[in-house]
Amino acid sequence: DAGAHVVVPLPSLAAEQRVVREALGHGVLLDGLARHHDGRPSWHGVGLGYTACTRPELLAVLPSVVRLLVAATAGG
Repeated sequence: DAGAHVVVPLPSLAAEQRVVREALGHGVLLDGLARHHDGRPSWHGVGLGYTACTRPELLAVLPSVVRLLVAATAGG
């Protein structure tokens, strides 16, 4: 249940934090990349782990996650 993930880059730390916060409001825990840097982050985004989820769980949350990511990358 570990190791399968995708990294989605985002344009700024603010966008990363917003996506993580808003996803949590939808019951989805995303991992922001900033916390994995030693010092000032050089790039931003989220890690989406998916192997511990069932197919129905993924189908239920992916539309919300996609909307948040599209809005963040479009500057919204």
